[in-house]
Amino acid sequence: MEEEWQDSNLPTKTLDVDADLQKKHLAMLDRLSNRHQARLNNSLAHRSDSTNSESTSSFLSRFSDSKQSIDSQLADSRLIVQSDPSRLKSHFANISSSVSDLEKLVAENSYFLPSFL
Repeated sequence: MEEEWQDSNLPTKTLDVDADLQKKHLAMLDRLSNRHQARLNNSLAHRSDSTNSESTSSFLSRFSDSKQSIDSQLADSRLIVQSDPSRLKSHFANISSSVSDLEKLVAENSYFLPSFL
């Protein structure tokens, strides 16, 4: 009698497992599709950036803007220390991120920049 009860629930459990697997599979396909689309968008953005960044004047303009932004963030640090020191950690994290972005800009464009002799 107990065996019949277990056997009658077996198809229901199998259907539940199949539905769960199908949901997981669809979620995985969705994530892969999103990742592929993000890579395509990044590739297109990089191509358009590379044509703009090949000129020295464009690079210098972007570098100068980024440097000024970092300088202004550093100047704001003094005000934040006085007004709300608890925000300082996140503020410096933002500055660190800006410096990393500037380093990335220099690294990506170093091929196109003229050499100094």
